[in-house]
Amino acid sequence: MKKFEDFNLKDTTMAFIEKNHFKQPTPIQEQVIPAALRGKDVIGLSSTGSGKTHAYLIPIMEKVDPTKNEAQVVITAPTRELATQIYEMAKVMTEIVPELRVRLYVGGRERSKDIEQLEKSQPHIVIGTPGRIKDLFLNGGALRIDKASMLVVDEADMTLEYGFLDEIDAFAGRLGEHLQMLAFSATMPDQLKPFINKYMHHPITYQIGEKVRFNPDIKHVLVPCYHHSYSETILSILPGFQPYVCLIFANTRQEASAIAEELRKNKVSVSEIHGDLTSRKRKQAMKSISNAEHTYVVATDLAARGIDIGEVTHVISCGFPEDLEYYIHRAGRTGRAG
Repeated sequence: MKKFEDFNLKDTTMAFIEKNHFKQPTPIQEQVIPAALRGKDVIGLSSTGSGKTHAYLIPIMEKVDPTKNEAQVVITAPTRELATQIYEMAKVMTEIVPELRVRLYVGGRERSKDIEQLEKSQPHIVIGTPGRIKDLFLNGGALRIDKASMLVVDEADMTLEYGFLDEIDAFAGRLGEHLQMLAFSATMPDQLKPFINKYMHHPITYQIGEKVRFNPDIKHVLVPCYHHSYSETILSILPGFQPYVCLIFANTRQEASAIAEELRKNKVSVSEIHGDLTSRKRKQAMKSISNAEHTYVVATDLAARGIDIGEVTHVISCGFPEDLEYYIHRAGRTGRAG
């Protein structure tokens, strides 16, 4: 197995790795980092928790030049929670190189404040949701990403699923002439391929951990609901297990909200994360989740995909998702690292 020292990285990049307490690269990092450093276009297929965020943050740390007063890297994520999570990880770079500017642009924040900050200085690394990046770049040109030499599309399949690929398409063609593109995804749907073919040049695909679709350590149990609601069924099975963190997935925002409300009425400690929450409540929910304040987390697929929620011992799926691939993602949030 390779070591980080094998990549011949700069001292600042090694300091970034040490700051994160990484000992050796994960399988996806071992594959992606050398290719990204060589300037190759990369498709990385791996599940959440495989270390893919740092598979692109480490090459970015190596390649970005803080002496240039221009945006050099654009990273997109389909939800503001996921973009914020990436931003928090990338922000560690500024502890090593204080002059490096890493900025977050997502919906739910005051646009005028973003513009005011951009008028003073441009970021070196842009992280955000496709819609807000497109808006700041194309509508008034406050954000200048036309010289960016690297574009990272995180959770590409989810970006496609929720119709945000058109937003990226609107600005991707206007980025730097020799654009390097990295796309990370749990799956590679056929509908994603035209976008990949349009912007990538002879991409290298690395697929990690897809041979075993279902982790053999995870036990699947089907619980019939009969004439009971999901909330009633959940309450009836809760005495049967003692979770550390239990993720409860609902297919719609309305279902998620109703389940969370019913659980609270029955004195169950729960946080919820879905699109019907206000921006402020979503931030509060993410804080409580990261601090492990609640045993139960009710979520929709859009809100929970890609978000790092540790120590999940149980997953409850309220019905099957329309795309059965999402059931695999749900179940795979537990059974990790033994």
